[in-house]
Amino acid sequence: DAIAQVAGTHKRLFVAEKGLYRHLWDLKTQKPAGVHWGRGNGWMALAEVELLAALPEGHPKRPQALAIYRQHCEGMKRFADADGGWHQVIDEPTSWIETSCTGMFTYALARGVNEGWLDVSFAPVARGGWKALGTKITDDGDITDVCASTDTGDLKFYMNRPRLKGDLHGFGSFLLAGAEIARMK
Repeated sequence: DAIAQVAGTHKRLFVAEKGLYRHLWDLKTQKPAGVHWGRGNGWMALAEVELLAALPEGHPKRPQALAIYRQHCEGMKRFADADGGWHQVIDEPTSWIETSCTGMFTYALARGVNEGWLDVSFAPVARGGWKALGTKITDDGDITDVCASTDTGDLKFYMNRPRLKGDLHGFGSFLLAGAEIARMK
């Protein structure tokens, strides 16, 4: 069932030319909707990593799951900002660097390198994400620039989403990222 969920989402929302997922599937139109939203892609990255971690090495669908993950990682690598993080709208460089997706991508890439699912060319990208996350921590340990929860809309809608401080979407991905970066050689 987990493989079917990841593969089904990949089939419906993945844009191969970019290596990224669209935000969601619109049940009314039966088409992908929204932009390449950071946290939406982050949730997929987490699902891909956790699926690979749980799948036995000899599972017949493991190669499919690994291929899906690697295609997405190529997109993450391609759209990493020069300063290390990822944008709220991933392929829109005028959008802001968003903390929760940066944490999720950093975790997914670092874990892939650590587990041998990705080659070492992804390590500097993961380390860049960790560096970017460091700029989002306040002196008192809070986290900034986390996108408010969202539905879907046009690009302007995503660009104007509130940038929250202390939102719980940022903390877990930050901790996961830090743990995998600490494991990375």
